[in-house]
Amino acid sequence: MNTNLEFMDIEQPQAICMAYRYNDVLHGDEFHTYVKVYLYEYPVIKETPKGIWIREWGRKRFVNLEARKKFACLSKEDALISFKARKTRQVKILEAQLKNTKEALIEAEKIDTLKERRR
Repeated sequence: MNTNLEFMDIEQPQAICMAYRYNDVLHGDEFHTYVKVYLYEYPVIKETPKGIWIREWGRKRFVNLEARKKFACLSKEDALISFKARKTRQVKILEAQLKNTKEALIEAEKIDTLKERRR
C-alpha cells in the first residue's frame, strides 16, 4: 500500500480557467547552446478576492493578482508582457554585474602595477 499521498490517485479539483507564464530554457551542451521560450499553462483551481490558486507541478500555489510582479497571468498577452519585463530587468542586473567585474579587474591591474614599481 502506497502511503505517500503525493503519488496516490486523488481526485483533483476541476480547473476554472488557465493561468499562463512564459519561461526561457537553455538547451544544448558545452559547445553549443541556444534558448527557447516556452508558454506554461497552469490550471486555476480556486479564485479569491485577491488572486487565484493554481496547480503547479502537482502542488497548489497562490498568485496575487493585485501584485505588480505575478508568477502567472490570466492572459497570454499579459504573460508575455511579464516575461519581457523580467528579462529586461535581468539584462540590467547582468550588465551592472559585468560593469562591476570589469572595474574590479582594472583595480586588480593597478595593484599588480604598484607591486612592480616597488620592486
